[in-house]
Amino acid sequence: PFRTRFPTDCFAAVAVPDPTALTMALSHPAVTLMSSRCAPAIQCVASTVRLLPAAGRRKPFSTLRDTWAICADEEVNFARRCKDMEVWMKQERFKDIVRDYRAEDVVRLQGHMPMHFNSAKMAEKLFRMLRKHQENGTCSHTFGALDPVQVVQMAKYLDTVYVSGWQSSSTASTSNEPGPDVADYPYDTVPNKVDQLFRAQQFHDRKQYQERWQWTPEQRATSPMVDFFNPIVADADTGHGGLTAVMKLTKMFIENGA
Repeated sequence: PFRTRFPTDCFAAVAVPDPTALTMALSHPAVTLMSSRCAPAIQCVASTVRLLPAAGRRKPFSTLRDTWAICADEEVNFARRCKDMEVWMKQERFKDIVRDYRAEDVVRLQGHMPMHFNSAKMAEKLFRMLRKHQENGTCSHTFGALDPVQVVQMAKYLDTVYVSGWQSSSTASTSNEPGPDVADYPYDTVPNKVDQLFRAQQFHDRKQYQERWQWTPEQRATSPMVDFFNPIVADADTGHGGLTAVMKLTKMFIENGA
């Protein structure tokens, strides 16, 4: 069932079988949700919607409809988001990027809930790391990680993780058929390997975090913390198709942690 919070601390539950039916239910004139400034009203076919009392007097969580009610001035909200996007696009790390689109062009495509990925934090970390290496005349040492065991062992001694297309093709093809490089493997092979390694980083970080907060301050002070989140640099082949195929491949890498 789909559940959404109302300003009067009650739930409305609508039973829907799939996302398409959910979209139709929300847009159906039989279901009306009023602004938080008004008393919420629900008009529906009998047995379609039922009210459930909320547990206690908790602060309602935000929904899309809450956002619309709060941001009544759509233009003000859009202008604020465009300004935030423009600031982000003008960061020092993007100073050499030439864009043929504007911040508002990006915001228009984001909808009401822009997506955020953990890989963005890893990209910022990698940029700062490489800038520091550049200033010091040093480099980042790494090698191709094949499995979660290797990526965890690398964390103590290296500061980046490389995911090789050739290694993935030879040992981790999603078709389970080993082969050579030059994109001669299913194009989700390397993103899937990235996903496995990034999940391993997250798992061991959570495990370490839990363990350290069971120690005394003295124990934490004498036991250095291991940074498991070494940025992942993955080998992305361009031989899987045209421009949109490369775009989708890049999107898969971002979603999976590279």
